[in-house]
Amino acid sequence: MVRTISILLLVGLFTGVNGQFANYQKAFRAYKEKKLDLALQYSDSSIASEYERKLPYVWHLRAFVLNEHFRIKDQRNPNSKFRPMAIEAFEKSMKLDSAGEFLDKNKRMILQLALGYFNDGAEALNDRKFEISQGYFDRYVELTKAYDKIQLNLKQNSMMYFNVVGAARSRVYQQYKSRANFDKVIEAYSKSISLDSNNYNANYNLGILYYNQGVDLILELDAETPLEKLIEVQDKCVRLFSKSLPYMKKAHELDPRNKETIVGLAGIYYNMNERKKSQFYDDMAAELEGSPKSTDEKAVAEALKQGKALESAGRYDEALRAYEAASSKFPNNKEIQAQIRKVKALIDQKR
Repeated sequence: MVRTISILLLVGLFTGVNGQFANYQKAFRAYKEKKLDLALQYSDSSIASEYERKLPYVWHLRAFVLNEHFRIKDQRNPNSKFRPMAIEAFEKSMKLDSAGEFLDKNKRMILQLALGYFNDGAEALNDRKFEISQGYFDRYVELTKAYDKIQLNLKQNSMMYFNVVGAARSRVYQQYKSRANFDKVIEAYSKSISLDSNNYNANYNLGILYYNQGVDLILELDAETPLEKLIEVQDKCVRLFSKSLPYMKKAHELDPRNKETIVGLAGIYYNMNERKKSQFYDDMAAELEGSPKSTDEKAVAEALKQGKALESAGRYDEALRAYEAASSKFPNNKEIQAQIRKVKALIDQKR
């Protein structure tokens, strides 16, 4: 760390008025000797001096002293008062430094501290401290835009941050299933996509979010569900699957050999009653695995196809018998069970 302010070694060779060391010189010597409390005391005296506080290197040195308090004494505690004080001192040094003598070093140190805010923002998400995390991230963006002309990593880091927010928000949604949490997940991933539409992670997760909500609604149906409610749920499911589709298609476009998007597309098209497209992606997934679909998988698909054809014709009793026959062979298949509950509700309403 001492090498970063090596220019101040020259400053330390000169004495002040009447042969006395100036406060900033005493602060520098204490800093070199790692006497950080003493260095800060002298730095406080230095900026209290009418003469010394006008010198850019006084603030440059003070910023390093404060940064060491943050880094070593406070062990990079995100709530440390020394980090914002260090940034303020670096900025003050730049303002006074008309010759630009310390400009590059001041900027580099501010950007290093800014990256610390980014990391703290990501870490806060582990504890679901979303507002605190956003505050750290906003400070990172503010400092990076101010002091990094190239901003080489800003877009990538921002996209990564919103993906992590989306994942953290998704875990909360899975636990509480509230509309507010659902909207927060969408907001986070949408921000990530706004930065880069070719963002696989965000596209896939938005696609699967809408898809899973549609499936959850179907699985909630039972024999007691009123017909009006059943129709309402079916309409909601179609809307959700329709919202899911473009994101899943985009994810597949970005990674055509990724099985999870292929399976996702097969499921979406199946639930939208587009069976040929669903079968196309089913076959693609099987081909990707290097093996044809198993006999059981084919039997389930055929049973569902038969049952839904009977449903469409209004032959609910026959559809129910077809589903129940399939259920006796595959009792753990959730989709078959969901169709049984749905048809029973339709039969009860018809009666």
